[in-house]
Amino acid sequence: MNCLLSFWNYRLSFSLTFITGALLLWQYPGAKGTAAHVTRWALALFLSVLVVYMNTATVLNQPPVRITNLWHLRLMEFHQNVGLIYFAFMAVMPILGGSLMAAVRRGSRRVAALRAAHKWAAYAAEISWLASNIASEIGSRIPRT
Repeated sequence: MNCLLSFWNYRLSFSLTFITGALLLWQYPGAKGTAAHVTRWALALFLSVLVVYMNTATVLNQPPVRITNLWHLRLMEFHQNVGLIYFAFMAVMPILGGSLMAAVRRGSRRVAALRAAHKWAAYAAEISWLASNIASEIGSRIPRT
């Protein structure tokens, strides 16, 4: 992966982040539980991990700088914490989706509850993704010192 660092730049990071957002929004319309629905989730998760990894590697390869601007620190801390919440919701999605599909097949009475949990977890993941990326965009533009 380190060989990709020489090609990594802000424009590529932004583009992949934008594609991730489009994939997350594309989850809402259409049939659920299909191969396309699961593939979009997997691709969004893969792109999210790739962007986080490459941006982290890029920052760690820069010379150390003492960061004294509290607003920069607060926004980047918020970005990191809410980003972790996003990844937690993304990790729960296959469990909720698989449970929902199994409940529908068995005719369980818990289908409505599982459907609501899956739907609201997806909304929370999207909102977490958006809030994290907005904080990152603002925080990265604030001077570090």
